[in-house]
Amino acid sequence: MSVLSPSTPALRTLAPARTPAIVLAVVAAVTTVSASLTDPSHGADSPLLLVLLAVRTTTTMAALGTIGAIVLLLCLPAGPASPAAPAVVRSAAAWAGWWTLLLTGTFAAEALDPATAVAHGGVGPDAGDLDTRLRWLVAGVVLAAATRILARSVRGVVDAWILFAVAAAGLVPATVTGHAAGGGSFWLVVGVLLLHVLSVSVWVGALLGLVTHARGLWTTGVGTATVARFSRVALVCYVGVAASGVATVFTQSTWDELFESPAHLALLAAKVGILAVLGCAGYLQRRAVLPHLAKRGPLLLVLVAAGELVLMATAMGLAVTLTHTA
Repeated sequence: MSVLSPSTPALRTLAPARTPAIVLAVVAAVTTVSASLTDPSHGADSPLLLVLLAVRTTTTMAALGTIGAIVLLLCLPAGPASPAAPAVVRSAAAWAGWWTLLLTGTFAAEALDPATAVAHGGVGPDAGDLDTRLRWLVAGVVLAAATRILARSVRGVVDAWILFAVAAAGLVPATVTGHAAGGGSFWLVVGVLLLHVLSVSVWVGALLGLVTHARGLWTTGVGTATVARFSRVALVCYVGVAASGVATVFTQSTWDELFESPAHLALLAAKVGILAVLGCAGYLQRRAVLPHLAKRGPLLLVLVAAGELVLMATAMGLAVTLTHTA
């Protein structure tokens, strides 16, 4: 049976496809305002700089949303055969469509202002070479577009895993051109960074998907089981984020370099603190929240998840700062 059957009640109760547009508009506005307030020279240095920063941030958000929706689909008790699957598939396709569009916009902005693109492109392994950056962006557009196309034809668990693999590959271009990285072999650096980015994308994206689709998940009777499955995935992601984060620090800095910049060290300590708080929150969620979800429904989930998303957003903001100060 097609997961996109119009007769499925879940299509009327789960989050509509316009949700990504609303989230991305908010992210773009917050990015533009915060970039202007933290450094007024951003707008003066180049007319395209604020646009480029906003497009890059929203592109990252669209990638998170795409990965998260696909993981949520895999967390459903019956996978793509679940009554909640059609709306989740539609959400994945919508996020992937925005991801493709925003990557195309990033390519155009970087091609129009190469100097700004390289100067504010992060310090990934290929961040300083404009031609290489643009080739990676083209690859990213192709993979995001493929994700968008494949999302509309998911029929089973194997299809969903193929979709996840294609979307995960789409994270590579941004990883090698925009994230903090330093010494070591190219593939070692990329491998560590990709583990970090993929772990964060699955964790944050799927949690956002749970919040977005909470009402429909409970309407179709799969809410509690889906959250329980996601909880196990989140634990794996937590370990992945922590391990890859430690590895990233030691591939980009020596002990002496790490302690040379107090501000950098303080930001790193703040990220570690937030990760510790999220670990405690995850433990409490498994012990105190999961047993009560069946009775209290999606409201309890949304309240807890919203707090975690705020902490995650703060950690991601610190990560951006570390990227540009590493």
